[in-house]
Amino acid sequence: GPYGGGGGGGGAAGSLNGSYGGGGGGGVATNGGDGGSGFMIITVYATSSPNAAGNDYAEMFSVSNPGITAGDIVAVDTGVPVSMKLAQKDDTALAGVISTNPGQVLGDQNATGQRPVALAGRVPVKFSNENGDVQIGDRIAPSSIPGVGMKAGPFDDSVGIVIDTGTGGDTSLGGVTSGTVMIFLDLHQGIDINAIALGLLGD
Repeated sequence: GPYGGGGGGGGAAGSLNGSYGGGGGGGVATNGGDGGSGFMIITVYATSSPNAAGNDYAEMFSVSNPGITAGDIVAVDTGVPVSMKLAQKDDTALAGVISTNPGQVLGDQNATGQRPVALAGRVPVKFSNENGDVQIGDRIAPSSIPGVGMKAGPFDDSVGIVIDTGTGGDTSLGGVTSGTVMIFLDLHQGIDINAIALGLLGD
């Protein structure tokens, strides 16, 4: 008949070309109108990690001690710009833990004298029972053994929260039992008793 609504065919043709075209309007015509301009939506799914087995996000930093290895707790080396050193008890500039198997690494992994310092996520850390055994939920602070952690007290700066104690060992290190525990990295400043005292005195 003379009344054509055939413009809808434009949409079908558009879909065959990967586009979605709107149908033309009906009217008094022998042929339907052209379909509207098509468009395409593309969704890209990508992983942020080149290493799906890793569980932490790390960045490469220079280290002042070539003996620094995975699982060591490190602190900022105040004597060398942008460099890390083995952390030990009473260090206040804690930076993190040397990553064992990072999922994402910033920087050049082949750079000489650098190590991946975990910035976020979960990471194994060297541990000693210098301050007693740990339970899940305890915090880890640097011990008197450089690079090795211990159970944190309320006044200790700490690097993270224990989420698994099952990776511990029984190696003798500095006269105490040592191994590794898994922590969720969470840098935390301990209670500063001196600051509290000064506050109470009104200074």
